[in-house]
Amino acid sequence: MKILFQFPEPYPGECLYSVLARYHDRSGNRTESASFFQLFGKRMSIRNTVYSPSALKYASHWFEESDVLNMDILRNRHTLLNYGLLLSGCSVFGEGPETKKHYTFNRTLISSEKKLRYCPACMREQKILYGEPYWQLLPQIEGVDVCPIHGEIYRNSTVTVPETAYHFRSAASVFSDNGNASDAPKNVSQIEARYEICRKVSLETYWILENWALCESRSHRRSIECLVALLQSADLKLLDHEMEQTGVSSIFPRKSNVDVYRIYITYLSTAFEYIYIIHSLCGSMENYQKKIKNISFE
Repeated sequence: MKILFQFPEPYPGECLYSVLARYHDRSGNRTESASFFQLFGKRMSIRNTVYSPSALKYASHWFEESDVLNMDILRNRHTLLNYGLLLSGCSVFGEGPETKKHYTFNRTLISSEKKLRYCPACMREQKILYGEPYWQLLPQIEGVDVCPIHGEIYRNSTVTVPETAYHFRSAASVFSDNGNASDAPKNVSQIEARYEICRKVSLETYWILENWALCESRSHRRSIECLVALLQSADLKLLDHEMEQTGVSSIFPRKSNVDVYRIYITYLSTAFEYIYIIHSLCGSMENYQKKIKNISFE
């Protein structure tokens, strides 16, 4: 297939779905079906391109690889692959190069709001810097409710996540110069009540996305074992008190049993809990990475 010369260079922090939607806008195609066939050779669901790299198995003809646009950049900076491997666990299906594989994350990564989310201040800056807004990766993550840069609570756009399956909805096509009707998240009162905690989780998640290459290990299994080792030497009463502030109903097991800790960490329901535990144990994700370098396993 011919190279798609209108394929856009991704913006900082942009999710893969947004890049594809901007391609449709730039292509001049009269129908979405035409863009689907140019990109994938068929009409197919692209819903998971909001977070997953699976669609990159079709990407060999999208662009000519360069230092500013290549498979590694799209996979590592514009999907949640590395975040998912570290914090969620990830099942990988298929053989051959990574672009031929299918990824299934073991913990929910996308916001339960079921709509594409955005930071109004970020959108305004994007228009000034790039001439158009775009959908960022960070606001779509479950448990990340506050912009780490501006401190604003993310808002819901009118674009539903199911709608992204078979439609290209670029941010530029959704937001006019006069703005766009949007809603505050359903749990806005909870976010406001624990704003500082939400801000900390957002900052830690942002650090992971920006510094994934600095992580000691992108293995979820190893990450679990590191947390188990840290829990064994932690003040669980203090940790319980801090976790109560997050609204998490579960508490840490009282028995110093490695297997119990391992099960607890493995089945935490959200990445929000996971990241906040790391923050409570180590002060920051960066400090956590430094600590686990000294943890060895037989």
